[in-house]
Amino acid sequence: MRIGAPNHTEFVLALSPLNATVLAVAVFLSSAPSQTAFGQSGNAKWEAELLALELSGEILPPVDLTNKIHEDLELIREIYPPMSSISARPNWVVGEVLVGLTDDAVNDFRNGEYDAWDPLFVDLGTPDISTTLLRFGTVRLSFDQPYHPDVLAQRFANVNGIDYAQSNGIIGGGNDVEANPPLYTFYERFGDCPAGCIHEESWLFDVSNDMVIPVVGSSLDECDFNSRNGCNHEDLNNTDGLYSVGDLSAGVPVDSTNFIFDLTGDSMVGVADLTQWLSKAASFNGYNTPYRRGDTNFDMDVDITDFHALVTNFDFDGDTNHNDWPEGNFDGDGDVDITDFDYMANNFSPIGYGSTNSIPEPSASFLALIGLLVFLKFSRVVRT
Repeated sequence: MRIGAPNHTEFVLALSPLNATVLAVAVFLSSAPSQTAFGQSGNAKWEAELLALELSGEILPPVDLTNKIHEDLELIREIYPPMSSISARPNWVVGEVLVGLTDDAVNDFRNGEYDAWDPLFVDLGTPDISTTLLRFGTVRLSFDQPYHPDVLAQRFANVNGIDYAQSNGIIGGGNDVEANPPLYTFYERFGDCPAGCIHEESWLFDVSNDMVIPVVGSSLDECDFNSRNGCNHEDLNNTDGLYSVGDLSAGVPVDSTNFIFDLTGDSMVGVADLTQWLSKAASFNGYNTPYRRGDTNFDMDVDITDFHALVTNFDFDGDTNHNDWPEGNFDGDGDVDITDFDYMANNFSPIGYGSTNSIPEPSASFLALIGLLVFLKFSRVVRT
């Protein structure tokens, strides 16, 4: 669970490398209301503070860096609203440190006599001290400031009576944001996230001069637009795939609803993005050669099966506008017409195409035969 969700519970993992008795691994529940003020609903910049803390490595998040990150994230999410559902996720609890005490220090602490850490409290403030794990010689210190836990651990590690000090790590995985201004990476992760997440998609943005520029190639699986079954014809469908944006042959300006389809980064979604997708999808599926227009089933050949799909859906007048790739719509304009026929004729290769296969030029007689078949089919349709 990320900081900032006060009504949920998170698992916090405490590892004690120097306490070889019972506390090899201790897992306990720590609800968000018991945490520090950092990350609660009243702190609008909690995410920027977290990222500034991680990036700087300082005891407190630098103000200028925090403001810069906060402004950039707001700009990205204003232009690309889908990024609003992805927030930074800490690897440790901010402002907390786990401290392992020696046996003598534990006895002094129980008797109210341990004071070796008092000079640090003067500087950092007095923390809330949890004794849940005191039977294992460990206490948890929670400060009301967004201190970097690793820096806290360094400061407490050398205090007399302290065996070890370490950050309070958070197990599992989930969505996250990484900041390295002017670059920001948004990660969407899913699939068994309590164990670390199985799948991941990412988007990289460059924020320069108050402009947000999506960086092409920021997601390894960017051809899988709908996160279903890898990269296949479903990513091109007219429901939630590439064809859903409109007429690709005319081009559609990029906006907050279709930016993931702009694979070329030219701020337009069009046939160039379809061409890019054909290359990326083939590579994703283990092929060295891009898929070709005319290959309706992506089996790396253009043969009679593909021809049959095109003929079945062929529309001389171009009146239909809902055809997908498997129906023969190879240019993303919704219809199956002579343009799509030309693509298939030029790429016809029943023996397959690719780096190990030559692509034979279709013969004039073959093209004439195809034209005749199309003519006869639709003449028959008109007569009926």
